Amino acid sequence: MGAWFICRSGEPAATSAKLAAARAQFRRHGLPEPVDFATPTHQGFFSGPVHAGLPTHVQRGGDFVAVAGTLFYKGQGGEAALLQLLDDFTFPFERWSDCIGQFALLVCKDGVLHVATDYFAAFQVFHDAARDIVSTSMLATVACLPRVRFSPQGSTSSCSAPFRWATRRYSRR
Repeated sequence: MGAWFICRSGEPAATSAKLAAARAQFRRHGLPEPVDFATPTHQGFFSGPVHAGLPTHVQRGGDFVAVAGTLFYKGQGGEAALLQLLDDFTFPFERWSDCIGQFALLVCKDGVLHVATDYFAAFQVFHDAARDIVSTSMLATVACLPRVRFSPQGSTSSCSAPFRWATRRYSRR
């Protein structure tokens, strides 16, 4: 299972500090060296799985797909699935019936960055209140925030619900 982190491009020193904090957390997770990327609005990186497995990202020119979790697309896995998804991707994405698995996707196509999760949002994605920081790692997200306060209701719901519902908030600044 791969992982990824993105932050909105802003003041260069603040953006660099967020990327460095997240990169340090990814190292603590034991993830391999990440691949950096930049779009007109965001900077970030994605990392492959801790142990060898199916490819978790493909890049074609400035376009790319990175996946955390398990994704099969149109009956294919790995690089073939990601390349087909990159070819087929349009926004809004309407090919959910072709996707199987629990995953979080980053898709950059024509310079526009998109974040998507599996149909039921079972694979968790974490973000700050402004959605300037988005990641598959809660610890990397929290490392970039000046102060974190957990929501008691969100935490309880997370522990008792079979799926994480996309509308729940677990922490806030």
